[in-house]
Amino acid sequence: MAIVLGAVLVQCSPMLPTLDGLYAASLCVGGLLALLCLLQRGSNKKQTNRIKHAGQTLRRLTVVLLVLLLSTTWVTWRAEQRLNAVLSTAYENVVTRLTFRVTSLPNDTSESVRFEAQVLEPFKAGVPTSLQVSWLKTSTMHQVLPGQVFRAALVLRRPHSNLNPHGFDYESYLFAKNIRALGRVRGLPVLLSDEPYASFSVSIARARHVVREGMRRVTANMPYGAVLIALAIGDQDSVKQEHWQIFNLTGITHLVSISGSHVTMLAAVGGWFMLLIMKRACWRGHLLCERVPARVIATLAAMLVAWLYCLLAGWGVPAQRTFFMLACVAASILVRHTLSASRVLAAAAAVVVVADPWAPLATGFWLSFLAVGILFAAGAAGRKLGQARSIWQRAKQVCAEASRLQWLITIAMLPVLAFLFQQVSLVSPFANALAIPVLTFVVTPLALALALFGLVPGLGWLATASGALAHWALEYTLIPVTWLANLSWASFDVAAAPFWTLALAGAGLCWALQPPGWPVRWVGWCLLLPVVSFEPPRPALGYWRLLAFDVGQGGAVLLQTQTHDILFDTGPRQGASDAGARTIVPGLRALGIRKLDSVVISHADSDHAGGLLAVLKALPVGTLYSSFSFQEWLRRASPASAPAALKNEPAQALLCERGHNWEWDGVVFQFLHPEATQLAVVPTRLSKIRPSKNAQSCVLHIQGLHHSALLPGDIGVKQEQLLLEPRAALTPTELTADLVVVAHHGSDTSSSPLFVQRLGAQHAIVQAGYLNRFGHPHPLIKQRWLQAEAKFWQTDRHGAIVARSEPQGLLVQPYSQLRQRYWHQRLR
Repeated sequence: MAIVLGAVLVQCSPMLPTLDGLYAASLCVGGLLALLCLLQRGSNKKQTNRIKHAGQTLRRLTVVLLVLLLSTTWVTWRAEQRLNAVLSTAYENVVTRLTFRVTSLPNDTSESVRFEAQVLEPFKAGVPTSLQVSWLKTSTMHQVLPGQVFRAALVLRRPHSNLNPHGFDYESYLFAKNIRALGRVRGLPVLLSDEPYASFSVSIARARHVVREGMRRVTANMPYGAVLIALAIGDQDSVKQEHWQIFNLTGITHLVSISGSHVTMLAAVGGWFMLLIMKRACWRGHLLCERVPARVIATLAAMLVAWLYCLLAGWGVPAQRTFFMLACVAASILVRHTLSASRVLAAAAAVVVVADPWAPLATGFWLSFLAVGILFAAGAAGRKLGQARSIWQRAKQVCAEASRLQWLITIAMLPVLAFLFQQVSLVSPFANALAIPVLTFVVTPLALALALFGLVPGLGWLATASGALAHWALEYTLIPVTWLANLSWASFDVAAAPFWTLALAGAGLCWALQPPGWPVRWVGWCLLLPVVSFEPPRPALGYWRLLAFDVGQGGAVLLQTQTHDILFDTGPRQGASDAGARTIVPGLRALGIRKLDSVVISHADSDHAGGLLAVLKALPVGTLYSSFSFQEWLRRASPASAPAALKNEPAQALLCERGHNWEWDGVVFQFLHPEATQLAVVPTRLSKIRPSKNAQSCVLHIQGLHHSALLPGDIGVKQEQLLLEPRAALTPTELTADLVVVAHHGSDTSSSPLFVQRLGAQHAIVQAGYLNRFGHPHPLIKQRWLQAEAKFWQTDRHGAIVARSEPQGLLVQPYSQLRQRYWHQRLR
């Protein structure tokens, strides 16, 4: 475990340790270990047992420390090699002509094709060799296949992702995959050659593509066809979002990925088939098993089948874990030495981390090993199956033991799932009881048969039959599973708990899984409660908390008082995804927010209202304020989401008219703009909203006991002047703010010099996208706020911004400082 711990310590560090220091420390500890071994050899045989035991313990601790240092050194060296492959700023966001080879299975969507590529020589200095390329679909584009070599014009960018509390870090994901630059195709690339066997990895990717295309021909019109492909070769990119939602709510996501049971089942079949051959085949008058030990050959055959299938399945963490566990078991069979289950699991984890030091960054790494460890522990502590008199009694015992293990693993995994995803499925035991037997023993073998028969000419009818049977079994299994997912109590959300609650739950789990006879085992289960019942602290009376989400080129701000929550704007919508579902709803869930007292949509532009539908579908909303007719906007934005069909229609929808105000927990909220005569209904086509919509933005002022904030939406200079005019009748307090979310993302059409001076803000926050095409924030505007002695924060550089009004003062923290990792490029 010291190997895994060394990798985790490096991956959680904001900066890499120096290799020279690690080399020196490793040499010192290695020398100490050698000295202890020499002292032990030359020690007096008459030493007491206590002294011998102490020396043995010291040597073991020294070995653990040495392994920890060597692991840290190895991971640091690998990380430095990867960090050196960085895109030069000279090539960022400009068109660059490159020759590259497709090296991965392309992800084909309705709008584009995305794939990994390797830059070929001669390549330019400052351009990394590993890219992820996105190619918008056109009628004249080539079919993209692994191994093809293209010459293309690419717009290159460094990996960058939105950084939010408890949000998905896409930059970390890309770094773990060794993708050091992103490229967007311009024009029509030229296909230079097709080399499907250029390298071993390219050959595997091409084989996966051939298998996938063969399965797609059969499953093209099947609703769950993409799920069958995911079960067979691990390609999950085409699985529909609504299907993922059902799997997540019912806790059967692990069944749709390549799991250990898939690999083990195929390895067992391969080993059994080879054993059958060894016992039946003859050579020179003798059975093969008489010349070579059948058990050895069958074990090697099983490992070969497992390895080939893991490669075909994409070599994911669950597949790696299973393969290396099987490798440890195979090694023990070959050398005739029995290994304990815990040692097999630890050895597999160590090998996975040595091979891929970034594997611990994936939640699947921890979930995979933890689930198997719990099954081992629960099996060891469980009841032994007795000698049943009949098949039915035996089946009854097996079902009872399986049910016990399912309940145990559900409860044991509950704190980890709550800690990682802030959501717990209550129907998981029932859904797994229905889905595990069918998907494991029926659907998966048939899906694998479909993949195999689809490759053999003349066996297309078998492929069709296998696919139809697999889909029929899957479809009818998911009918009750979908019913469970639609239950109102199918799952419940929990707040993101601190790490100490997870550590406490781990200690309780170890205590509860002890063998029968262990004292008060039920106390261990009680220690799981803090991680699912934790509630984050709230602001004190008269104070507030502000979270400016990092949603790219758009706006979304959460305001919290002691007992109320208000969301100002909901971020942008891009294609099929939006900031509401991707960032805001998970963030609200992690903060323990189960309903919103108010939502304010400053104006109808998609970069501010794009995530509204996702928020309304996920959370109840008390009052919705906007500068347009919400009912008309809802009807035109999504006819399918008419108010009658909307899951959480706001209790009331009001216009954000100037002068409207209310007080929550000693904090006063007031709209300063627009006037009633300026409010309008959204235009006929949402995609062509008039520029004047910015001028109609809701402007919200927040006044706490000691600090104030201003959220001006996208108003321009003219609207700022109207606020400063005497006829606006605003008090000096309403025209000042300690914190301002800069209007219109820092555009030069807002933030006039007089407006900036009158506000006198200490902090100015700009919500803008990384390298956005508008050039926001404008350098002149940034300089203007800095000259006004305001600290200038940008979400594209600092991530989400957290501001707390407290008795000690107004505290502002960028999330990039709270979660800085050595690979993040934001402040470099």
